[in-house]
Amino acid sequence: MELKDYTKEVSNLLAVTKEQESHFGTVLLTYCEALIQTISLLEEITYLLALKSNGSSKYNLKEHHEKCELYNKSVSRYVGIGNQMNDLYKRLYGFP
Repeated sequence: MELKDYTKEVSNLLAVTKEQESHFGTVLLTYCEALIQTISLLEEITYLLALKSNGSSKYNLKEHHEKCELYNKSVSRYVGIGNQMNDLYKRLYGFP
């Protein structure tokens, strides 16, 4: 199964959740999408670096810095959503 297919699985789970868990499920889906985007960016960066290490001139330093900036923003996004999800989970299920 491809990574992007897992968001469909989470969406299917949302259809059977209780109403009070609905918001948590929505945040979980957003988290999964953000994490998949981050993984995809990392995969792209490593692929381009592998090409570069094999002598390709298609990936320059400026592009690398731009991709790394996108990756770092993506990491910050999924970490922020993860923190929000943790807070919601604690409130929903009463864990400290």
